[in-house]
Amino acid sequence: MDIKSEFKRSDAWRAALGLLPIPLRDSDVNERYALLNGSVGNFCLDFVGGISRDARATAAWSADVGHYVTLDDDRVLVTRWDKPAGEENYSLKSVLEKIHDFHRHLEREGPSRGGSVVAHVLQVFRQIRSIVSDDVDGKRALQVFLHLLASAAAKTDRIA
Repeated sequence: MDIKSEFKRSDAWRAALGLLPIPLRDSDVNERYALLNGSVGNFCLDFVGGISRDARATAAWSADVGHYVTLDDDRVLVTRWDKPAGEENYSLKSVLEKIHDFHRHLEREGPSRGGSVVAHVLQVFRQIRSIVSDDVDGKRALQVFLHLLASAAAKTDRIA
């Protein structure tokens, strides 16, 4: 097996970078992953492509990683969730030859945490808590927040 074929599998990326591959939500097995490294250097890795720039940026944001990396034949496309129009394009060969430098680049060039999905969720919860403010421990606000999340997941717009 040549090196290009080898790196079109998540376990090769795991072995090279020490990252944990987690399949992305409804993705087919062995096609789209979030590669996790703790708090920095996390990114989505897509072996099949075929999704729009905006969808890639949204997937990276919702997975709480900075970048969405797509392997497309002999190219590597890198999309940041905060700059979907500023996609970076590399040769697969250059990335594989300097994979640790590539990963350090992703670590250095990550988006600000201020606009992350986690920051957004915390902001929403704080707004709910300030509106509800009926108890000291925030139990009711948490119930309202969880109901809101369940409604969003179920794609309903009613809150009972």
